Amino acid sequence: MKPDWDKLGEKYEDSKKVLIGDCDCTGPCKGVCEKIGVEGYPTIKYFNPPDTDGETYEGGRSLKELKKFAKSLGPACTADTWDNCSEKQKAELQPYLDMPADELETQVASMKKQIDDKQAEHDALMKSLQSQFEASEKANKALKDELQPKLKLMRAAVKKALDAQWQRLQFGKAISEVVAFLPFEPADIEEIVQLKFEQLAEEHRGRYWRDLVGSDGLFRHLASDKELYGKRPAVGKDGRRYTRFLAKYGARNVVNGGPLQRLKAKLMSAIDLSADEDGVYGVADPDALVHVIFHKKTSELELSVCASDSKGKGNGNGSCVSKWRGKLSS
Repeated sequence: MKPDWDKLGEKYEDSKKVLIGDCDCTGPCKGVCEKIGVEGYPTIKYFNPPDTDGETYEGGRSLKELKKFAKSLGPACTADTWDNCSEKQKAELQPYLDMPADELETQVASMKKQIDDKQAEHDALMKSLQSQFEASEKANKALKDELQPKLKLMRAAVKKALDAQWQRLQFGKAISEVVAFLPFEPADIEEIVQLKFEQLAEEHRGRYWRDLVGSDGLFRHLASDKELYGKRPAVGKDGRRYTRFLAKYGARNVVNGGPLQRLKAKLMSAIDLSADEDGVYGVADPDALVHVIFHKKTSELELSVCASDSKGKGNGNGSCVSKWRGKLSS
């Protein structure tokens, strides 16, 4: 704005009717600015003689708009400049001219008091708000100073707890106790299936078999069971849409009622599990090696039992017999 204001001043530099000037309200003109009600910067005030209070200019601030307004300036309509008044202005001014001087002064004083009181009320409110803001800012800083160190420690503790929870997952405990009902994505489900398969192998080692071994692709196949796992649309961080695979009912169903449960039933049948006279279940050859083989082309599973060698070393080098082949859902 200042370049246009300076150009306006140059245009009226030699004018005998219009005076363009500026004053620093933070310096020498501070008292004058307070008297005429300047509250923000820059403020444009115009004065039509004999007016000494001035009025605030609310128009445009381009050079063209300022020039147009400056041309309209001239002596104001007052009791001393009656000829400058329009008929409408005269009608508005006449009641005050007819009013007794003491009554006129009383009304002027009353209106000025109203303005001063409202200004004082406004100033008090601003001061109160400033005090509230400063108090709130101080309290906010104090709270951050108090809690930030604790929050940092808690975040570290949470990370440690999550790491510990994941370690527990390695032993299968978290599946039944910690994350039994949480949904998992395919990679998580595949890992859980493998862990539970290994747990099953360890649980019955030396009783039903020497070892239980799964072939390549087995766990991924079991983790893609369509009856247990469903699709859900999702949106990535980059905004792209993709399909997300989740366990429909959480990790518990990976074991209970899921593919592992059906596989276990097939295994117990394949190894000829039977009970003795005392009702204790066992197998004829607990040193046998049991293979669970996944056939990718047909999406079928095969259970193969390899008997221990004739010397009883339990190395699984004896004859292998296919006990079952098919799909778990069939």
